[in-house]
Amino acid sequence: MNLSKLLLIFCVTLLGAISAGNAALAQEKIDVATAINLAQNGDALLLDIRTPAEWKKTGVSPLATTLNMHSSSFGEDLMRLINSNRDVPIAVICATGGRSAYLSSLLDDAGFSAVYDVTEGMLGSSAGPGWIGAGLPTIAYNPSR
Repeated sequence: MNLSKLLLIFCVTLLGAISAGNAALAQEKIDVATAINLAQNGDALLLDIRTPAEWKKTGVSPLATTLNMHSSSFGEDLMRLINSNRDVPIAVICATGGRSAYLSSLLDDAGFSAVYDVTEGMLGSSAGPGWIGAGLPTIAYNPSR
């Protein structure tokens, strides 16, 4: 199945799983320092949306929940993770900020009330050095975590 079909399935699943009504606040772009503070303080779920191969290669933040955005069950898994509560603040991180920007926009459009796009990603981008480049902690990826 190609990426376009997966994203369409995600959107349909996500929109069907949440109720309409409350308009979401605009998503916010944040750096890795802000992301780690939000996650450490319990003020946001740090969601690493990269692939298992990427997690294995670089490790993951010990504060992050891994959820492959390319998985056909991504929408269902996300809703289960947050107990279908679209008011749970979510900070989305990927490798370099492209996928996180796209997914943050989708979540914002779907009515999530607090969506943070970690623009630097794990590897860095024009927005900054990234999680790894900033020397923030990582652990080896463990699929059972």
